[in-house]
Amino acid sequence: MSLAAISAAFGCNSVLSQTLLPTEKESKVSLNGTWDFRLDRTGGKDIPDAAWRSIKVPANWEYEGVCEPKYGEKGRDIHGTYRRMLDIPKAWKGESVYLCFDGVQSAYSVWVNGDSIGTFSSSFNRETFNITRSVRYGKENVLEVKVWTNPKEWAFDTNDDWTLSGIYRDVTLFHLPKTHLEDITVNTRMDGTVRVETVINGSRKAEAEVTIATADGNVVAEGKAGMDIKVPQQSLKLWTAETPYLYNMTVRLKLGNRIVQTYRRKIGIREMAWKGGVLKVN
Repeated sequence: MSLAAISAAFGCNSVLSQTLLPTEKESKVSLNGTWDFRLDRTGGKDIPDAAWRSIKVPANWEYEGVCEPKYGEKGRDIHGTYRRMLDIPKAWKGESVYLCFDGVQSAYSVWVNGDSIGTFSSSFNRETFNITRSVRYGKENVLEVKVWTNPKEWAFDTNDDWTLSGIYRDVTLFHLPKTHLEDITVNTRMDGTVRVETVINGSRKAEAEVTIATADGNVVAEGKAGMDIKVPQQSLKLWTAETPYLYNMTVRLKLGNRIVQTYRRKIGIREMAWKGGVLKVN
């Protein structure tokens, strides 16, 4: 199934989901905190007293006193709108600006400065929206998120339990250079082989270089993404549940001699196999 088909199946019209969040602190801003909130509809009827109030993000409506918690399938028709202001630094101009929602129950649509950005309705999955076309640099921007609890696929996330609502996981604003790492996959084998596959958004001339260092920072292997990189035996420590050793991996995206992005992640080296009905680790 194509990415577009998967996105359509989950009610998403932003096929550029799961853009890799940067690891550099200066490239991202947490939007957790106090937002404005308005309960718009319940039971199919307008609420006359729909004034804006303050609400915590992340949090569930029910814990914030917005409405009573519902059990199972009953009463699944509540609509609400979140709103807050965004400051987009002038220094971000010329780069790509994104909003990332780690989890919203059950479905939501996003607007920036009145522009419709996208819709997503899979409660327990992250979604990333590219908002570059709608932002005003060096000025305040209005972010609105409209949440509802009864999208067409709501039954997938509603069972014999209490079902809560709202923006209940982190929200992050971040920026990336026009040419950036869209995704990274790391495969390892117990002989110390590490292969890093990258998806690059932007210039086809960009290349990714990989460095692997020990936990205390000593570089033990280097190479390019898409090629096998070997950690020497004298430096090899396999990951197990009992000895969960992690290496420091750094991926540098380069255009010519210029580094345009640096991404860091901890990785463990292990190999898993299913043989004769037995799951084997290393």
